[in-house]
Order: sequence, then structure tokens, then C-alpha cells
Amino acid sequence: MAHGVYSKHTVVEVWLLGVSAAQGSFLSVFLTLIQSEMDELLEWPFTKRVRVTLIDQSDDIQSRRDVTHIIDPNYDLDDCMSRLSSVSSVERRSPFGVPQFIHLEQLNVPDKYIRDDVVYFSVSVDD
Repeated sequence: MAHGVYSKHTVVEVWLLGVSAAQGSFLSVFLTLIQSEMDELLEWPFTKRVRVTLIDQSDDIQSRRDVTHIIDPNYDLDDCMSRLSSVSSVERRSPFGVPQFIHLEQLNVPDKYIRDDVVYFSVSVDD
């Protein structure tokens, strides 16, 4: 995820069978910021909204329906700020994201979101 000349190191975690209450029913997507050598030069806390899109791979382009969720670290300020505000010696910060990204029944429609055992996501940071 770019931020000016320097960037925050980010991991996108996709849990195909979900986590917590979503386990077994939904695909879950989370972001985790990782400590980097440039953290002191970057703006903290991280407050940008992140757009995560699951790409519809259907043959008929007109019928494609991508699934997009916006992950907003400001949504739950107490939780997110406490997890993301410090540039501490902790290498990985707590993940934030969407536990119920897409229901597994929707995900498993043949050749829609999974084609040839491949799933595509687009991840972008809003300004």
C-alpha cells in the first residue's frame, strides 16, 4: 500500500472458510500492517479507507458482479486506534477487516469467483 514515496508494509489475509462467528459460512478478509524501517517517516495512525474487491470471473462481462467492501480503520476508533496508533517494537499489528466478506454459497457458484482454483482480489487505498 503506497503512501507517498514510502509505503506501509501490509499483509492481506484471506480466510477461505472464515474466522470466528463467520467460520464455515463466509470467506473472511483482513489487513495487517507490519512494522517497517520507514514507519517513523509515515503518517500514523493509519486512517485511510481500504477498498477490497473480489473479482467476478464470469465469461459474460455484462453479467459480472464484483464484491467490494471498504475497510475503514476509523469505524471503531477505540479499537483501531489502540491497535494502530503506535509505532512500537511490535512487528505485526492486530488485523482489521471483514469477517463476513462473501457467503460461501455465493463464492462457490461455478466459474464466477473461483475459476481453475484461482481467486482474484483487488486492493486499493482511498485518499
